[in-house]
Amino acid sequence: MNEESSKLGTGLAWVGLIAMTTLVMIRAMVEHDAFPMWVSDPFIFSPPVIGLTPTKALILNLGVVLSCCTVLIGLYLRKEHFGTIAAILMTIGIAVVGHHGFHTFESVAEGSNLLAILAVLYVASCAHKIGGAQQLIAAITLGFAMLLVVMGAYEMFVIHPDTVASYEITRDSFLSARGWTPGSFEALAYERRLHQAEPIAWFGLTNVFASFVGAGAGGLLILGWSLRKSDRISTVYILCGLIAFAGLLMTQAKGGLGAFGLGVGLTIAVMLIKRKKLDGRAIVAMCGLVVLGVIARGLIGERIGELSLLFRSQYMVGSMRMFFENPLFGVAPGVFQDHYAIVKPDLSPEDVASAHSFGFDLLAMLGLGGLALFGLFLSIVSRIRPLQESDTSGSLLDRRALIQITMLIIAVASVISIRFNSPAMDTSLLAVQVFASVAWAGLAYLIIRQRPTGSAIQMAMFASASVLAIHSMIEVTGTWTVSGMLWALIIGSACTHTNHSSSSKPKPIVLLVLLALLGTISIFGMRVPVIARWERELNTASLPAIETAFQRYTLDGQLTPQLHQMEFEGRALAIEHLVEASKARPTHMPTRIAASEQMLWRAAALGSMGKRAESEMLWDRALELLEAGAPRSTGVGGYQWLGSVWYERANQFPESPSRAIWLAKAHDAWVQAFDRSPHNPHLAFKLMNLAIDRQSDDEVFQWANKALKLHEQSRLDPLRGLDEADLMRVRRYAR
Repeated sequence: MNEESSKLGTGLAWVGLIAMTTLVMIRAMVEHDAFPMWVSDPFIFSPPVIGLTPTKALILNLGVVLSCCTVLIGLYLRKEHFGTIAAILMTIGIAVVGHHGFHTFESVAEGSNLLAILAVLYVASCAHKIGGAQQLIAAITLGFAMLLVVMGAYEMFVIHPDTVASYEITRDSFLSARGWTPGSFEALAYERRLHQAEPIAWFGLTNVFASFVGAGAGGLLILGWSLRKSDRISTVYILCGLIAFAGLLMTQAKGGLGAFGLGVGLTIAVMLIKRKKLDGRAIVAMCGLVVLGVIARGLIGERIGELSLLFRSQYMVGSMRMFFENPLFGVAPGVFQDHYAIVKPDLSPEDVASAHSFGFDLLAMLGLGGLALFGLFLSIVSRIRPLQESDTSGSLLDRRALIQITMLIIAVASVISIRFNSPAMDTSLLAVQVFASVAWAGLAYLIIRQRPTGSAIQMAMFASASVLAIHSMIEVTGTWTVSGMLWALIIGSACTHTNHSSSSKPKPIVLLVLLALLGTISIFGMRVPVIARWERELNTASLPAIETAFQRYTLDGQLTPQLHQMEFEGRALAIEHLVEASKARPTHMPTRIAASEQMLWRAAALGSMGKRAESEMLWDRALELLEAGAPRSTGVGGYQWLGSVWYERANQFPESPSRAIWLAKAHDAWVQAFDRSPHNPHLAFKLMNLAIDRQSDDEVFQWANKALKLHEQSRLDPLRGLDEADLMRVRRYAR
């Protein structure tokens, strides 16, 4: 019975591991679309929908967690040992994630992603218990760097110039579709980023790309160097490592280069000082030194010109303020940006969605649960033993089986990635990704085929994990939607040390983790039908918009009476479905804003037709929708847009006897917005102008001085301050 249980356990562990690794690679190769179809006005600018939408992302996240549970069940049947403290820390953290998933609807997307990251980290740290699993993961993750370099180079030298040229042609419609005006902060910030030629692959952020090519470069170089005396193929590994390093140089990411230097330097020290038992505890110490360095940079302040680390020190300060204000459960996943806008230091010009540091992110989001999970992370990293052979108890798959599994995972991930991204791919990009996937598969095949010694693989994974762990102290890689699971897979799978004696009896503590994971899955699983309904309504609302945009394109932008009527009717249909979408997801303010924008477009059209009563009804409906949603939103966007709509209504109907009431409502909404973003000079400027319209001299003076003060505090990023014309107007009223 024990032998049968062991075989069943090994089989389940392998099934779960293969499923987990495949889903993790898919997640890393597919973009994320948080607000499908409606991030801009599709009637004006209708780009194709690519990547994982919220419903599909949620299902994938749950699939990852279920596959992790399968691995744990398999290992439990094999009577493997699990650390008691690590299991308790994991359970505490998962419980807090589940708490937010149950009580905060807008935490579902980020919460399920965080749950998957933690599950992968915990389960990957057990991979050394499955014979051949570490080599499989090493081959796939080290080879992945080749794919990233090819895709990144193509982005920089082909896609980027074409994108900039296309933007220049469609600039007006692009900005209009997003509600931005030329010269606004949003437009200037977008254009600043657009004109930077950077490789991002599917991550969306250059620094995250740098994390993985740096980790791949470090792992491949160390692997080649470890085998230089015993295997002639080591030259290929070193060459591939240099190619990956070239990808790191493409990013010009100072943090990525620094993490690469520290991680590889630490690995070399381990190789040279074998008897000193330098191991994962040194990585933990290095992470601590990096955090202390960032804190020290914050204390220096503006006395030196470097800003990147200064900004990160500000993020850390903001995250600690969130932790102390919500020490038990944190602010919840997915709402960091909303809270950071309130608690950030005065000189912080940015409103970021992350602390850019794995530990500080966890503390802010999950409070004491985050502290427990960060402790788990440090425990896993500290148990990486670079000179210790992996435990290959149980059935060790032969080389042929490992090759087949490796090729299967790479093929499935590549095909699904192409499938999701195909709407935005032309023939040349498709060919490049196929070539890149072949390069990835070729290197992975070579690593499995040559079957390097366990210690060589372990040294390579130590280097990769070092780079990723160190960089995640100053970057979002560990919590970012697209990258977090891959980050967790690499770091977790580098772990080999088990803190138990060979004679100790296995404990069923893993059942506690399993119970917590399955319980939290059920919480998030209940949200799938709701998110799916919301997404269906968004999709239906966009159908007439896509047809209108296509007709506009075929007519070369000419607005014929037939096209105008088609758009007029299409927006009416879009309104009804967007309203239904807002009912499905009532706390999602962007959905309500999108619906109100369609209502205001039709209101303007009806007004131009002389249908004043119908126009005013649409104004009332839009405002009713926004006023119902703004109090449910934690961010500034809802009240800011509500105030703008009230203000615009007062300007559209200047003779109305209700104009003073409308201006007062605009004032109240913008004050609420300012309370949620008290460092925003543009909001203070809006309130100053509103006070001028209301002829309130005291408020004019008050808001003018606030706007001037906040403008001066935005000096670290001048784009976030007032432009010259607005600044001159503010100074005219300030005293």
